[in-house]
Amino acid sequence: MLILGMGLVAILSILAILAIVLGLTRSDPLFVMVGILLLVSALLVFMMFKNNLTNPFKD
Repeated sequence: MLILGMGLVAILSILAILAIVLGLTRSDPLFVMVGILLLVSALLVFMMFKNNLTNPFKD
């Protein structure tokens, strides 16, 4: 589950950065807003899995 979460964070972050860059180069605010929303969702997923990263053997 932890590996899937980190993979999801990586994919969301890459898509967010690409959407923001694409929105800034094309002057399209919709892509910038979608990129920011993807970045926020990646941050929320990361915060959800952060406890397992700091102490993986806590069980």
